[in-house]
Amino acid sequence: MSSLRLSSFTRIFIIILMITMTSFSGIAQVVNKKASSTWNKNIDLQLNIGATQFYGDVSSHNYFQKWKGESPLGFQVSARKMMSPTFGFGLNLYYTGISSIKDRKADGTRVDFALTGNYYSFTPFAYLNINNFIFGYNADRKLSIYATLGVGYSLWKTRLLNRITGITVYSGTTIGTYKYKTQAVSIPAGLGLDYKINSKWSVHLGGQFTTVMSDDVDIWHDGFKYDQLFYTQVGITYHINRTWGKNLLGKTSKKKDKECCEKKKVKKPYIPLYDYMVITPVKKETHVNTPKTVELLPIKKQKPVSSKNTFTPRKKSSGVDFRIQILATSKMMNNPNILVSRYHLPYSVEENHQNGLYRYTVGHFSNYRQAVAEANRIQSLGIRDAFVTVYRNGLRIMLTNSMK
Repeated sequence: MSSLRLSSFTRIFIIILMITMTSFSGIAQVVNKKASSTWNKNIDLQLNIGATQFYGDVSSHNYFQKWKGESPLGFQVSARKMMSPTFGFGLNLYYTGISSIKDRKADGTRVDFALTGNYYSFTPFAYLNINNFIFGYNADRKLSIYATLGVGYSLWKTRLLNRITGITVYSGTTIGTYKYKTQAVSIPAGLGLDYKINSKWSVHLGGQFTTVMSDDVDIWHDGFKYDQLFYTQVGITYHINRTWGKNLLGKTSKKKDKECCEKKKVKKPYIPLYDYMVITPVKKETHVNTPKTVELLPIKKQKPVSSKNTFTPRKKSSGVDFRIQILATSKMMNNPNILVSRYHLPYSVEENHQNGLYRYTVGHFSNYRQAVAEANRIQSLGIRDAFVTVYRNGLRIMLTNSMK
């Protein structure tokens, strides 16, 4: 009866895995559309498939030898909550078959044992992105090394067979006064490579080494204190509502933009004469010894670039003023004032195109401390990347200590 019950449990387990795999993408997209609160942001759903190798008392071959008939298929699904680009916590569900061969005991006696069965585990785990931990977060990084460590609970149903006759030697029953266990605490540790396809999808390749805190998985005691499994896996991850590495337009943020004016010296801007006047020659009647005269005419104001832009145009000033930058992008926005309504800003948005970037700022301040205080208030409204910049004659320049 116990064998029948486990067989039914195994079938139910596999059906759940199959349903999860087929609906993996659909469920992730629905959750992504409906997610709005903090708890369901930065969630990663992961599906793995691979081969599992058993190492214990009923094991005589190494990793490469076990690929010839001792590496049954395994499946793993997991969900984790990323607390930052570096750390996360999650839960995984793991199922695999077990197959291993024993041809010699620890004392050298020749035997012909074969281990077969099924293994299940439920594990809370911690996740670490090693690249972000050592080198810092980089939104443009494609390839990363990751590590996982967990403490879970494992269940198994195995049989020890005679390879020659196929007769069951042991099947987890009581032998003498000893009762073989069928469940125990397990400690899985993983290491692998993750490649980011885009902001929502990534693929990975890795290995997970699990130590079962029991010597009864193989129903044999012959030297190994704890039985172990190694799971070679490939998989795919779907990222839900990833909130870092993006600016307000959803594009990769450019950290260099914030630092450029602090690291590079900006030359004094050259203001062409035709910004203020045009020298136009005026024809006069020709007389002997009469010099030509010129007349100074003010230049006509240029028309707006696009009638669609409803934001306040950039004002040129002859002095220095501090502004709060809220966004920088390589493409011009159609209507920057949408940021005003979205974040309830008390200012209109101004645009400045310089060095290939469109920078959008709010406010004009003559005092640096006042600008910093206002930048902090704007950050509290939801624009976390808001910071103080300085302009002279309508052009962005380096912020110096004397200006502060």
